Amino acid sequence: MNNPGLVFLLFVWPAAVWAEHCLEYDQPGTVLAGSLVRLHFNAKNSDGEIVPQSYWQLRRIEPFCVDPGESSHGNIRMQGASIVELWPPSDSESDLEGLDGERIEVRGRIVPTFMPHYHSELIFSADSVRRLESDE
Repeated sequence: MNNPGLVFLLFVWPAAVWAEHCLEYDQPGTVLAGSLVRLHFNAKNSDGEIVPQSYWQLRRIEPFCVDPGESSHGNIRMQGASIVELWPPSDSESDLEGLDGERIEVRGRIVPTFMPHYHSELIFSADSVRRLESDE
């Protein structure tokens, strides 16, 4: 191969992608940053009635990976994730209303689940939430 760009694309770049540091499930103190979005949908309750539901998502610009680690709890490696369903701290649910659409940083853990959740494939249980300044 006489094309150094092609050599880089075929060999060097994939190795760098596979070597990226992954987050792990159920690790306290995990930090993610992104835009907070409130989503709404209608669901049927046990009586068959349509009831409005809503939930929070954190959307990142740059994708990340999550590795099951040693205690996988049945979870698989997630490559290229960019959205997590956000479970806010119980005392801050109402505080998030003012942050809808804002860039935030959350600290907590990625919840181990045995299968992808119906809202999103990853769930993040936050211990703290803070608004990011425009220069962060």
